[in-house]
Amino acid sequence: MELYAKAKEAVKIPILAGSRMGDPWICAKALRDGQADAFVLSRPSLADPEFPKKTELGMPEKIRPCIGCNFGCIGRVEDQGLPPACAVNPRAMRESFYPPRKATTPKNIMVVGGGVAGMEATRAAIQAGHTVTLYEKSDHLGGELLAAGNRPLKGEVTDLNLWYQRELKELNANIVLNKEITHRDIISAHPDVVILTVGASSVMPRSIPGIDHPKSVSAIDALEGHKPVGETVVVVGGGEIGCETAMHFALQGKKVSVVEAMPNLMSLEFVPNQCKSMLEDLMEHYHVPVYTGNRLLEINDAGAVIQSADGESKTLEADTVVMSIGMRSNLSMKEALIGTGIEVYEIGSCKKPANIFKAVHDAFELIYNM
Repeated sequence: MELYAKAKEAVKIPILAGSRMGDPWICAKALRDGQADAFVLSRPSLADPEFPKKTELGMPEKIRPCIGCNFGCIGRVEDQGLPPACAVNPRAMRESFYPPRKATTPKNIMVVGGGVAGMEATRAAIQAGHTVTLYEKSDHLGGELLAAGNRPLKGEVTDLNLWYQRELKELNANIVLNKEITHRDIISAHPDVVILTVGASSVMPRSIPGIDHPKSVSAIDALEGHKPVGETVVVVGGGEIGCETAMHFALQGKKVSVVEAMPNLMSLEFVPNQCKSMLEDLMEHYHVPVYTGNRLLEINDAGAVIQSADGESKTLEADTVVMSIGMRSNLSMKEALIGTGIEVYEIGSCKKPANIFKAVHDAFELIYNM
């Protein structure tokens, strides 16, 4: 906001502040302090078209946060040539196709898994008039949002998790924590519908020598703080999650390196150009060495042994080796429920590891078309 304040000092016309103006508290303070005269909402208005109204009503906590991911808006339009949308608002730009409506035949629904897909399915189902119970095996909601929100510049993901929890509380959602559901529990309860959204787990190949070494940790466990991370870190996997994980620790002052088997970073998945360029620039600025075209051979007492495409091996000394080479869907019990008279659906990462856009949209459309 300081740059807008400087511009306001230099000119005699109104200053409109734009770009990531999704925090109403920051906007209100800037207005009081005379740093800007008005605020332009672009991506935040896709996430929640009622942003101004909720602010005016004194209900800023109800604003659905824009997470700045660019997967639904800029990335779809500029990089993929697709119609604009929004990762967190499945109705955005499609309001005429998805007007609010109640279910013609309300159902008793069991949702298993309290990640973003499970929370969106529960929220949408209650609003549609269904009876819903959400089960989560841990003592908290959020699933993969917890690790995602710990990555640099991803604080809005944590905001999204908290927004869902507030919305579910306001809807009086029936949520059961610390309860791991089995297929027998589902058959015994016999709901009309069960929605399985049990997430995914980090890929930790047993074929890699030393994968169980004390220095080895998955990116999810590292980001959630389940295992301590030393001062010298090697991140194996140069996808978006791997690069963001590397920056997470580089910003803490740790010495970080990235190893990627492909010739280029973030090349096996769609990453919006703005996000990709930003991460590459940040890694260069913070002097994060990148070893592309190298694969991990072993994790040992010294660190990570890697091998280039021409067969040359070298050891990267490390206190911690963070594995970020992908996610694998967790088994969801779907097969055990076939033929029981219960409608069974899989959504989210347990169907196919993806991103927030996919999880939210799949959950919303499943309920909308039920």
